[in-house]
Amino acid sequence: MKITRINSLILLILSVGFVQCQTKKEIKKNQPMNSDGDFWHAITTNNNQIFVAGDMGTMVWIDTENEVIKKAKTDLDRPYIATLNNGFVAVGQWNTNLLKWNSKYEKQLSIRLFDGCITALSTSRNEIYVAGANKDSTFSDTISTKHKDYVRLLPGSIFKITEDGVSLKIDIKSEGQIVDLVSDENWITWIDNKEKNSLKIKFKDTEKQFINPNGDINALCKIDKTLYYLDEKGIAQLDPNNMEYTYLYDFNLDLKVLKMIGHKKRFYLMTSEGVFLIPGKIKINKGEFQPADISMYNNDVLIIKKDGTIIRIGKNFEPKEYSIN
Repeated sequence: MKITRINSLILLILSVGFVQCQTKKEIKKNQPMNSDGDFWHAITTNNNQIFVAGDMGTMVWIDTENEVIKKAKTDLDRPYIATLNNGFVAVGQWNTNLLKWNSKYEKQLSIRLFDGCITALSTSRNEIYVAGANKDSTFSDTISTKHKDYVRLLPGSIFKITEDGVSLKIDIKSEGQIVDLVSDENWITWIDNKEKNSLKIKFKDTEKQFINPNGDINALCKIDKTLYYLDEKGIAQLDPNNMEYTYLYDFNLDLKVLKMIGHKKRFYLMTSEGVFLIPGKIKINKGEFQPADISMYNNDVLIIKKDGTIIRIGKNFEPKEYSIN
């Protein structure tokens, strides 16, 4: 994404805010969109801003209202990204660094949280919650991955990062790794991969546990301060204060759900075989590609593929494709 190219195309920014550099037919099979030869990994949005992160630490953020496109190179490997009221934050999964930018695209914070890996990220207003784990130094055998060799991990923990950059370790009880995390002004909740039939909910001074009567909890999301979870029966709404739950939709997708997002009472489930809309179990993305990440953009859903193609799908399910290359 060269500066001259951005300047020449900035007036062509579409309603979603992306520069349309090439059509689907012009994208070569398995073409990496990241200039370092790796794939795009994550997407998130906040009002008129869209943020995209690449495997090798390339960050792109787009201000659609002021027609500004920024790009930065970081040392984050396979980053998670999330938005704040005054900017956005990115966390590298394998190098476990956290970087924070403000709304003027200035880096405000860079800290290291774990010596193992990051497993989940959530934000609430201007507070950041990061789940991860340190290495187990008593375990000598290493596990080889495409990223690095690392030892077995200790049980997961959560850090809270305040607006002024202070990191606070939250006192929680965890048996395994925290694989999903949702935060609110008054509580945080998470899924422990060794206790997947329950939710831990941490308030300021107390910790509660919700035991799900219908099997494992596979994903979480929060819509307008309301907590929802996905299990083997369907999607339910849970009140963290009194632990009362109500099922909204009963269904069985028979696919592993990697992420759940939603708007009002519509939910989008990302799986290895595509993105499905609930209710209806409608597969909203055409083709057999595996999405890398999904995010809501106003009332629409954005799907990013590993090659950098971004698909925007509205209420009529007619997809529009864009590229950030």
